[in-house]
Amino acid sequence: GVATVPYTNFPNGATSFGIPLVGGMLPPFTGNYFWVNESTGSDVGFGGSADGPFKTLAFALSQCVSGNNDVIFMVGTQHTAATIAWNKDWTHLVGVAAPGNNPRARISQTGSTVFTPLVNVTGQGCWFINFSTFHGFANASTQICWTDGGGRNSYQGVQFLGMGNATAAAQAGSRSLLVTGST
Repeated sequence: GVATVPYTNFPNGATSFGIPLVGGMLPPFTGNYFWVNESTGSDVGFGGSADGPFKTLAFALSQCVSGNNDVIFMVGTQHTAATIAWNKDWTHLVGVAAPGNNPRARISQTGSTVFTPLVNVTGQGCWFINFSTFHGFANASTQICWTDGGGRNSYQGVQFLGMGNATAAAQAGSRSLLVTGST
């Protein structure tokens, strides 16, 4: 196990009076903290700590408890070959990267099989902070990068990119961000 730092519920990183610090100050999330790093992580045998991160965002999300204020810290790029269903309430995603234009914490598609959207948010009360997304197959089909129908979600420093095909047919119904809830 990982030793707990006294006076904090954040044993895997720096804190100030029990509040985790990642690229600035975050609210004191009271749930579990999970780390994801595609380059160094594993979904088998690792517990999702900073020293033993999960490999995939989808697996980390499966370990979260809806409504528990759990947080996933994402390091580097996460590639996915299928839609990520962000279906848990009060489950948050924080990119661990320098903030700014196109942060290097990123979610992107992989493979040649077209799927849409890249991420489908149906959870409510989620915070999404400091990362970028890219979804765009070289295909004339309508593609959506990120859909949010959950409601009451918050986005801070998130960059939505998509529509990698420049044809008019692909652009007609494609969206980088499609909001259908009360976010």
